[in-house]
Amino acid sequence: MEQTRPARAQKPMRLTPRIALLCIGIFCLLSGKSEAFDTFTAHGGPVKDFTLSNDGSILASASYDYSIVLWDSETLSPLGRLIGHDAAVVAVAFSPDGRYLVSGGDDYSALVWDVSDVARALP
Repeated sequence: MEQTRPARAQKPMRLTPRIALLCIGIFCLLSGKSEAFDTFTAHGGPVKDFTLSNDGSILASASYDYSIVLWDSETLSPLGRLIGHDAAVVAVAFSPDGRYLVSGGDDYSALVWDVSDVARALP
């Protein structure tokens, strides 16, 4: 007789802002409410990654156009563009304390941006 083991209890998944946005998007697609989606254009190429700041005020998107665009998370209007990579930017994340924004690119480099310096430079 073959024995089976009981399934392990899984830890609850921590809901990060990125997962929350993805869940909302999937829900809207499945519910047929595609009018909830708008198109926001500030990049010259496809967006590879995005992240929300710890306080929820800034959304950063990374693109194949070698740049990072910072967005106001309430109005979704672009605040400014960060240029520094020599190839596509494929990953972007805020540090746990919210002080830094880190970007990784296909140029094999990781750039660290001081968020307070960036905020002062924005119009």
